[in-house]
Amino acid sequence: MSCHGETWHGFCLSARLHGQAAHAGDALPDTEVVMEPDRGGPQASGPRKGRYANALQVGHNAFEFVLDFGQGYQEGQEVQWHTRIVTGPAYARAFFEALHTSLMQYEQSYGAVPPREA
Repeated sequence: MSCHGETWHGFCLSARLHGQAAHAGDALPDTEVVMEPDRGGPQASGPRKGRYANALQVGHNAFEFVLDFGQGYQEGQEVQWHTRIVTGPAYARAFFEALHTSLMQYEQSYGAVPPREA
């Protein structure tokens, strides 16, 4: 079986929209995330690629959290979603705690982060 979606921790991650295949990075309200074992061989771990994000959507169900990251620049312009992270509740909590600790350290060094404008 070859992976037609994205690979995540040995699983092939794909999305289905009303029974049709959709790109796993799409942030669509009716998207079902499906994980199947990836039968491909191990992948070489190269340098990490960084992506700027100023937009975030978070969703969850009983088993996992889904974090979608993207970029939006102008009022009324649609956000371009580019990265999806799917993880279990324990790792979502660890992510939250690490981010919270880092933000507290940032504010100690550089001052309070102003609230986000609505």
